[in-house]
Amino acid sequence: MTSNIEHLHRSPRVAEPQTAEIQRAAAGDTDAFREIVRRYERLVFSVAYTVLGDACEAEDAAQEAFLRLYRGLSRYRGEAAFGTWVFRLAITAALDQRRWLSRRALVPLDPLPATPQATPEQRAEAEELLAAMAALSAALRAPLVLREVYGYEYAEIAALLGKPVGTVKAAVHRGRATLVEELGRRRAPEGEGD
Repeated sequence: MTSNIEHLHRSPRVAEPQTAEIQRAAAGDTDAFREIVRRYERLVFSVAYTVLGDACEAEDAAQEAFLRLYRGLSRYRGEAAFGTWVFRLAITAALDQRRWLSRRALVPLDPLPATPQATPEQRAEAEELLAAMAALSAALRAPLVLREVYGYEYAEIAALLGKPVGTVKAAVHRGRATLVEELGRRRAPEGEGD
């Protein structure tokens, strides 16, 4: 499965900011906060885009995640790695945005933004996969994306989503199965299976 989705914006893990930098940002140092945003903006947008499938909605969710980060910096105590906390803010903002959108209407998927290292075939495969992922519910999609696209361990995903590890494993398993079915339907010659 991972080889099929490795060209969906796999973002490298970001180097953690120094404690002093976090403390300066929490105290209102705009340069320190700007540096934290710069460091995490690609990851936050990528998470939001992968969950939402729409660049404009992902930008909104990313802005919300950074707003929550700014408001919560003074309460950050370091119980979890800073990057894990930022990732959780990003996934929560994206899922909140998705819930809000689902009450409005279904979100059409935008094409993937260009990635210079992807070949046209890899890009077409990634776009097909992203479109198939839109068929997944948020409850299946988020754990699957965290596992397969971002490479998080089940325990990390459970912590990020606030779910038991068993629930996460079941969601990833069901998400993979549903995704395989959806891809099969999309790739089946017309008239087959009717």
